[in-house]
Amino acid sequence: MGDSSWAMSMGAIWTVGMLVIAVTGMVLWHRQQNAKAKATLAPGAEQLTAISAQLADLQARVGKIEKVLASVD
Repeated sequence: MGDSSWAMSMGAIWTVGMLVIAVTGMVLWHRQQNAKAKATLAPGAEQLTAISAQLADLQARVGKIEKVLASVD
């Protein structure tokens, strides 16, 4: 009886592990495809995307700083 539950546990762990490996592989493959697609775009568009991401990050930081300053007042 103990061996049966151990085997089922190992089977479940193996199944979950295989699913994780498969999902990770798909995610990495899609990221690679996206990188290839972006490489075909004009360099200017890529720079605009990077600047846009940086701007969004800075806006989020400014928002946090404003909240802290508002709580100090």
